[in-house]
Amino acid sequence: MGIIRSYLLAMILLIFTWIQAARAVEVQKALSDTAVERLINQSKYRNAASLISAKLKNSPNLDIDHRLYYCNRLSIAQLRLRNIDSALAVALVSISLSKKSTDSTLIVDAWKAAAYAYNNAGSLDSALFFTRKMMLYGERNEDDKLSRNALTSMATILSQNKRFDEALRYYRAAYVLTLKLNDSLNFSSGKYNLGLTFLNLKNSDSCLFYLRQAAVLAEKNHQNDNLIYIYGTMADCYLLMKNDFERKKYLLLANEIAEKIGNKQFLAMGFSNLARGALKESNYTEAIGYATKALSLLREQPYPVLKMKLDSMMYVACRRSGNFAEAFRSLDMYINEKEKLATERQQQQLNEMVVNLQVKEKDLTIANQQLDITRKKKNMQVMILAMVIGVLLVSGQSIYILKTRRYRKALFKKEKELDREIIDIRFWMEWRNLKEGNAMNKSKHILDAEEDVQEKAIFSSQAPLYIELRDVFDKQKLYLDPELNIKTVIKILPDFDTGTP
Repeated sequence: MGIIRSYLLAMILLIFTWIQAARAVEVQKALSDTAVERLINQSKYRNAASLISAKLKNSPNLDIDHRLYYCNRLSIAQLRLRNIDSALAVALVSISLSKKSTDSTLIVDAWKAAAYAYNNAGSLDSALFFTRKMMLYGERNEDDKLSRNALTSMATILSQNKRFDEALRYYRAAYVLTLKLNDSLNFSSGKYNLGLTFLNLKNSDSCLFYLRQAAVLAEKNHQNDNLIYIYGTMADCYLLMKNDFERKKYLLLANEIAEKIGNKQFLAMGFSNLARGALKESNYTEAIGYATKALSLLREQPYPVLKMKLDSMMYVACRRSGNFAEAFRSLDMYINEKEKLATERQQQQLNEMVVNLQVKEKDLTIANQQLDITRKKKNMQVMILAMVIGVLLVSGQSIYILKTRRYRKALFKKEKELDREIIDIRFWMEWRNLKEGNAMNKSKHILDAEEDVQEKAIFSSQAPLYIELRDVFDKQKLYLDPELNIKTVIKILPDFDTGTP
């Protein structure tokens, strides 16, 4: 029986484990949208962003984990599209949702989205905060992929602070982990980061070495979005080397890919770089052509800072080519855009100040409420204490009055009894004196034999008691004792014999 029972328990445990594993696999599948992942892997970030937005809009009853998954992926897609504000806004939603989730993978992905978005938005303190969370979590759980992402984020922060030597060390450590993971899809990105850092260090040879390897890997894996940045950075490297021919060549290659995948913002940036190169070569007609193409693209996808740059180049190219009307129009657009940008920044600063003020007002209101609550509590405590003291005083006074009243009543009663005893004694003494006086006036011979017998019978027994009492009262001052009574006197004279029959 024991063996059968053990066997049944083992079978039940095995079935339970299998069910739990099946549920875990089911959840994992549910949190990985195949269509979204395919679009992101194919660098179709705009399509991915549209699909995710539609899912979030049309499925309001999604649970926390599914919403968190979609927000994480949407933030990354917007970041790849260089929509930094949108990427950051969605990342903040992810952080808010992550506080209600128990899925560690999704929570860490939210940290990653926030770190990358803050990096690109220039909020380095916030980026560093989430990067550290990623790094600590990766080290604690020996998660090489997460540690790689954290190292990359840290290197980006250092690069934005122009600490390129330190950034290079972190990028190299991240690439070592990429090799360890055998993550072929990120080989190109790792090489690109190293090449970009060497460009910032003005080391053109090492820059081109890594960028060429990155380009080969990106072409092999059909990573067109990476190729855009690789070719653009190679063009910047040739600009550093003052090789205008190669620079223009790679800018055109980058634009060709950007146009192919529909990245209009990067395409506008490419035409802007081409316009700057043509302007440097004094080829004003070509510069105007490239700048015009870039401006037309920015109408569909605005980028105010780039537009200002293009308007200024248009002004210079048109003025030097003799087209003063177009030059002044470009100058006017540049001034308007600059004022608009300044107004937007001022408005943003004003909004931040208003938000900060509102936060401070709320904090002050909360502090005042807490102070008011504390004051009311203290007042209530003082009131209760005063009431307790009052009750004690009234109770004490009442008890004192009752005791005094009882004492006075008892004293009055005793005084009455004493007065009655004194009156009796006084009456007896008066009667005795009267009898003694009458006895002296009468002849002893006239007294009747019966009276003589009666007198002797009465006073032979009372006279000694009276004498004894007088003697005791005089010597012991018993008349000063307020509690004196007959019982007390009897106790004082315990051995006295009245002699009554």
